[in-house]
Amino acid sequence: MIQLKIVISGKQGYLANQLKKYIGNKNSHHEISLISLRDEEAKWNLHNTDVFIHTSALVHKKEAKFSIEDYYKVNTDLTIELAKEAKVNGIKQFVFISSMSVFGTNEICINEKTKLEPTSHYGKSKLAAEEELKKIESPDFTITIVRPPMIYGLDCPGNYKSLSKYAKLTFVFPLTKNKRSMIYIDNLCEFVFQAISNNDRGIYHPQDSEYINTSVMVKEIALANKHKLYLSMIAGKFLKVFIGKSSIYKKIFGNLYYSKELSMYRNNEYQKFSFKEAINIIESGERK
Repeated sequence: MIQLKIVISGKQGYLANQLKKYIGNKNSHHEISLISLRDEEAKWNLHNTDVFIHTSALVHKKEAKFSIEDYYKVNTDLTIELAKEAKVNGIKQFVFISSMSVFGTNEICINEKTKLEPTSHYGKSKLAAEEELKKIESPDFTITIVRPPMIYGLDCPGNYKSLSKYAKLTFVFPLTKNKRSMIYIDNLCEFVFQAISNNDRGIYHPQDSEYINTSVMVKEIALANKHKLYLSMIAGKFLKVFIGKSSIYKKIFGNLYYSKELSMYRNNEYQKFSFKEAINIIESGERK
């Protein structure tokens, strides 16, 4: 069985730790280590490494606290600095976890013809990193860029945790007909595992096999917890009329998804878990 030495940045991060656990379970022969980019010695100690997975980033949720220079320094400059160091040290593959944010939020359905028009500092700095990474790729140095949509999973920070808490407390939730691309953490980890196992280069847009409707997600969370919840069409219409143009409404109930064709990868075998299976796994885990 192939043995790789893999280094993952983001020692305290959710994705980095999930990748280490998942890849280690898939192939116990791999040597996997997590590093913090705040540790200057560990950051540049990349000798005898085969794959570097870069998950560290200054995220958009804290955008108001930082300047655009801060975003470019962390998400762009540091990424390129690491990639160049990786190349010098003979690392075969550099996996960069980018974001759906490179497309902005104006497009409803993102496909191969969609323009890259990021609107946030986060998205702009991620796109800048992608463009610079392409310049240093070579036959012996594979660049793999992954643009996941919203990630959800057990203990995953972000919107899912808030929706889960709400689903267990409320008895009524607005019924909407939105469509969003999301990806369950294990499906994303499986994608990365396959990408490094095959040394695949290029830009990828993995997502779950099913588009997710916010109302249905909340309903499934309630069902997984044996909690009765009613989806109200009236409440859904009320919300759309009064706050339909607000950023909060668009973030929770808006439409934003990748086309199915854009996410095709090796027969989509990375989509191990369906939406319902993922919800049941997450919620049963939270009850333990």
